[in-house]
Amino acid sequence: MSVDSAGFPEPMISNHRGTRGGPTPERQAALDSAILEFGKRSFSEKGVGRTSMEEVSTQLGVSKHTVYRRHPSKLALLKAVLLKDVDDSHETSLKNEITESPEGARRLLLGYVHGEIRRLSSNLYKRVEVEAVGVEEVKNLLICCAARAEDFVRKPLENGYLVRAGDPFYPKHLSEVAVDMLQGLVRRAMLGRLSGPDIEAAFEVRWQVLSALTEKTFSSGQRPLPAPFPSESEECSGAV
Repeated sequence: MSVDSAGFPEPMISNHRGTRGGPTPERQAALDSAILEFGKRSFSEKGVGRTSMEEVSTQLGVSKHTVYRRHPSKLALLKAVLLKDVDDSHETSLKNEITESPEGARRLLLGYVHGEIRRLSSNLYKRVEVEAVGVEEVKNLLICCAARAEDFVRKPLENGYLVRAGDPFYPKHLSEVAVDMLQGLVRRAMLGRLSGPDIEAAFEVRWQVLSALTEKTFSSGQRPLPAPFPSESEECSGAV
């Protein structure tokens, strides 16, 4: 996608139309991408309060109706931008096929750590986080984004990436433990207490603990563990 001197998408989107006069799927996809890209840049540089849907439509050379049809409100656009940022932040770590094995799980968990550090270090997250103070709707969006990122770890582990035997609740409990341990590592990195090789070394310690846990199974005579709370990402699908 071409950009102007300020780094924003070029205002006009190609007007190629389909056989019946409507925009082609390619143009629709290009417009969807341009709206999200401009929204991300505007939220990152100006913040939520100073970003307007009118500016988005003007800069892209489309009607406000076109933008609002895709994103009914500025908060809805922010949600789409933030969720895409979660996926983009973790995509690099997940490009290689993650096999259902201990080594595959190790790469998955380490990828989560690096992906979260990238996401939380971005100008977009930092700007939105500041504006989330006292604004419940924005705060809830950040919670949903954190839960979405956690699902990159939770879902594979809950499906038995590291263990299949033993108590039926065990994979879910393992995912809870893994997420809590890795979040602590990410927080330490964000506070500047860990960097570079120190992050890798700290991860290896946590990986050894998780590996030891997977070697344990619960005998049928033991009292089963209680079911974990439902994933937050399942509860925030209707947010905004």
